[in-house]
Amino acid sequence: MQDAGGKKKYAVIYNPNARNSKKLSVSGIVKIFDENGVHPLIYQTTARGDGINLVKNAIEDGAERIYAAGGDGTLNEAVSGLMKLKNEDASLALPEVCPIPLGTVNVFAKETGFSNDPAAALRSSFGAKASGLDIGSCNGRYFVMMASVGFDGFVINEIEKMIAGDSKVKKICGPFAYLIVGLKSLLKYDFSKLKIKAVSVFGEKEFYADFAVISNTKYYGGKYTLSQNADPRDGFLDLFMLNSRDVNDYLKFFIQVVTKRYDFRGLKISRYQVKSCSIDYICEPSGGGVYSQIDGEIFSSPPLDIKICEKALKMVTII
Repeated sequence: MQDAGGKKKYAVIYNPNARNSKKLSVSGIVKIFDENGVHPLIYQTTARGDGINLVKNAIEDGAERIYAAGGDGTLNEAVSGLMKLKNEDASLALPEVCPIPLGTVNVFAKETGFSNDPAAALRSSFGAKASGLDIGSCNGRYFVMMASVGFDGFVINEIEKMIAGDSKVKKICGPFAYLIVGLKSLLKYDFSKLKIKAVSVFGEKEFYADFAVISNTKYYGGKYTLSQNADPRDGFLDLFMLNSRDVNDYLKFFIQVVTKRYDFRGLKISRYQVKSCSIDYICEPSGGGVYSQIDGEIFSSPPLDIKICEKALKMVTII
């Protein structure tokens, strides 16, 4: 759709609280759009979850592409909002989605070939094409990159509590905040066994693990890889499981991830391509709490029902 002047209508959902928002302000974004003959519709988030509802405003205003200007959480909200609308009305023509990487890690932007420099990424998007990509579904919420249950959910929960207490650890340390808090969290995490039922070409199988990551894309935590074969175009999710409650095994896991030794030698690791899976605790953590996450944001406690939505949305990519 175009405006009265014949220009394309693009919308930007802008998170002013994103870690790198100062690197590219709203005025900077508008300037780059104007250079490319487009005047964007700007919608700013004021609280977590706003992006889910703002995409509806963008569609009603005629946007044919929506830019998520923030971190992976902002992108997740834009995608979740679109998927929600798609479920409500399957005939609705949905806009393309494109990231402007302003967050701490920006996993999807890296996955799809965008520069981590937000201005460079935005400029490159005008010559990029959109294609249908798979989206993961988890208890009615959606994810672009991954969902997980277990230790990393606990780490994100600890970081969220620190931020609520006005800690600047995430803004100051960036991606290293997860590593720092993760190492400290090993001493107080209550390892809880998970029961996982997965469906794939092998039929239905049951597994037991203490930590599980369900990936739609290959990168984990930015530059690290747990599932090298994960591809958002293949119609599968990659299920990665670590079966151990031994703190030493988690230290090994940390070291092997950081040093990119992805054979995970000496650890009880299993990997499968799946269409869907259900995850629940055999025994809930004694301390309670929420120990799952989607796209780097804390999510609800198990039970979780996860599935792939094949070629669900058009996403702008460089590669």
